Order: sequence, then structure tokens, then C-alpha cells
Amino acid sequence: MLLNISGLSSVADWFYIASAENPRQVTAIAEKIVRRAREIGVHPLGVEGLGGDSHWALVDLGDIIVHIFNRESRSIYDLEGLWSDAPRPSISKA
Repeated sequence: MLLNISGLSSVADWFYIASAENPRQVTAIAEKIVRRAREIGVHPLGVEGLGGDSHWALVDLGDIIVHIFNRESRSIYDLEGLWSDAPRPSISKA
């Protein structure tokens, strides 16, 4: 899910929220995002929650913050509900 938080927060312009099936997948997705960002010249400002028993990883790309949750943690933290006023543009699955 993509949330446009540009008018609601000074932290970032966008939150991208994704789900993973298990801790290993949470870490793998976050690591792939970091690798791909670096390939295109974007250097993450911060990365949290990699390795071990990760239930939530965060990749801070500046204007975009990516959250990768396992399903249980995603429902507990409910960022979609917390940012319910944020517009939700559709994402093309190309």
C-alpha cells in the first residue's frame, strides 16, 4: 500500500507498506530494496530491523519510507489506520 503523507508529515512524502510471510522474507525484501536503491544511486538514510527474528523492517529513502511487516505486526501497528487521512494512489503492477 502506498500512502501520500506529504501534506500530513514532515518526516517523508510517502510511506510504502508491504507484507511478508515470515522474518526471513521481511529481511530479504528490505535487503533487495536497499540493493536496488543503491543501483540507481539512492543511498538509504537508515535501515532498521534486518536479520534475526524480524517482524518489521524499515528502509528510509528520504522522501519515501518503506515498511515491511509480517502479517501479524502489520495489523498490530496498523499504519494504514494511523494515517487514514493520507491519500492512497493506486500502484501499477508492471
